[in-house]
Amino acid sequence: MITDTSQTSFHRSHLGPNIRDASKKSGHAQWHDRENAKAHACSQLKCAPANGASPIVVAVPPLAPSVFVPPTAHPIIEPPTLQSVQAENEELKRKLAKAHEDIQKKAQASSNLLHRLSKREEDINQLQEQPQQPVDQSTPKHLDPMFNTLFRAMKKELQDKDKKIEELQQEVLGTSFTPYSIPGKKLLAKLRALQDENEELGRQLCQGKVEQLQVELALQKRAAEGLRASLDESNRLVVTLDSESETLQSQIFKLQARLKQQQQAPDSNLIMGDHEDPSPKQDNSCNSSDGVGGSGEGENVTASGGTEEGG
Repeated sequence: MITDTSQTSFHRSHLGPNIRDASKKSGHAQWHDRENAKAHACSQLKCAPANGASPIVVAVPPLAPSVFVPPTAHPIIEPPTLQSVQAENEELKRKLAKAHEDIQKKAQASSNLLHRLSKREEDINQLQEQPQQPVDQSTPKHLDPMFNTLFRAMKKELQDKDKKIEELQQEVLGTSFTPYSIPGKKLLAKLRALQDENEELGRQLCQGKVEQLQVELALQKRAAEGLRASLDESNRLVVTLDSESETLQSQIFKLQARLKQQQQAPDSNLIMGDHEDPSPKQDNSCNSSDGVGGSGEGENVTASGGTEEGG
């Protein structure tokens, strides 16, 4: 069980001054006051919450035998609880909603009555005008038949003009471009179709140009490869010609050196013959030298012949 200390403190605060003031009272009055306190505690227990919460138990302390609590002159007014306030608010809300519904119903009924009243007034006005119409139609109208013919001609002309105006309006609507009109939508559809065709043709042309350029590029590559091969062959020929020219130049240099040697040999033999003595030894030497000279001459002849052959 749970005791509410706030309630006990509340009762003690209210009972404290009375206990201090009442010190010389009889036991009967004391018993009476104690019964009143118990009744007050029971009333507090009856106001406990009904939502399943634990009940509140008020602890009433025992009074001293010599203490007397006199009854209060005015009854203690209990403060309103939260549940009572909420119940009152809900009741007021229900009453307010009911009042609004009544007001709406009355307003709707009044509007229906006004509508019916206006209809009745219209019916009355129509009924008042109906008797006058036959009288007006029954009045004879004596007019010249020429006016009738003119009226018919003018009416026909007016109808023709109206038809022409409608045709001209349709032509104007057809010529005036608006994206929301039917001819405007048709024109936009045609333009979109033409744009798609142009884009497709552009793609095809681009693809054809690309293929043509690829073919030309392949031909150019082949021509470049042929030129490269011919250039390699010409380089090889140049290299062979250079090697042959070098060999020929070396042979020419060798032949020139041999020619110089052959030209210098007869001059040296003549110089040696002028310095020899007339002794027999010298004769022998001369003979030998002559033989040598003869041989030299033969060599010269052969050399000259060789040079001539070489030449």
